[in-house]
Amino acid sequence: MTDGDDAIWTRVLRNIHAPLDPAAAKLVLAMKLPEKDRRRAYNLGQKAQKRELTPAEKVELESLQRVGMILASLWSKARSSLRRAGKHSTAA
Repeated sequence: MTDGDDAIWTRVLRNIHAPLDPAAAKLVLAMKLPEKDRRRAYNLGQKAQKRELTPAEKVELESLQRVGMILASLWSKARSSLRRAGKHSTAA
């Protein structure tokens, strides 16, 4: 991992200690890559397996993968926050 955008995002996300409120968590879970981008990532992944990517396509695929990793981290935080909120709401 370089000290580029992906490393910075990793540090930012790791630094979020407080749980998200349920509304924010649900909003985060609704965030998805548009279908067009998901198809593009799939097609580029297929080309990568065949070692047929151009340098520009490699950069594009890496960007799509980084966005996917950031989304996965956010979704994890959101799910954890919703679980925590559910436990606290039943204890009240």
